[in-house]
Amino acid sequence: MVWLLICFIGSGASGLIYEVAWVRSLELVFGSTTFAVATVLAAFMGGLAGGSFFMGKMSHRFRRFHPLAVYGVIELLIAVVALMVPWLLRAMIPLYQWVWGSFHASFVLFSVIRLLLSAAILLLPTLLMGATLPIVSDFAGRDAEHGQKRIGMLYAFNTLGAVLGCGAAGVFLFPATGLAKTQWVAVALNVAAAAGAFVL
Repeated sequence: MVWLLICFIGSGASGLIYEVAWVRSLELVFGSTTFAVATVLAAFMGGLAGGSFFMGKMSHRFRRFHPLAVYGVIELLIAVVALMVPWLLRAMIPLYQWVWGSFHASFVLFSVIRLLLSAAILLLPTLLMGATLPIVSDFAGRDAEHGQKRIGMLYAFNTLGAVLGCGAAGVFLFPATGLAKTQWVAVALNVAAAAGAFVL
């Protein structure tokens, strides 16, 4: 259980490093206004909630596979998709320029389109991130005596990792390595969490 908790710290840290990095990246496209940042965060948090909800409903379908193997595959998929996000952001710039020129006069319509553009890029990686806790919780909760305690520990350590990742990204990684390499750190954490899950 201790090693699984360590994997979950890495998983939580990578998620918040991505969040901070992608908000910064999208600020370069959308601008750094409050509404722009709120739009990005809404898309990110919506994806996490959706992934958690749907995997919670569908986790029983994966019971023929070992839950830690499923978790490891999800972590690898997050790493692969995350590598595509910077490319997708660059590819979106001409489209966003056209949207700005055509719709910026209407605040409501422009905000909705911006939310949809953010969601189009962030939906898949955030759905995958949100799916990790339910699949491992389903595994940890099978112990009738200690299941609920173990699920609580998983959530607590995942949250601890998120706090560490957020602080590391904003305080240390961005100033020391820059935006692109900061995202590589998150990818490495996903791969490490996947490797740990497969070993376990």
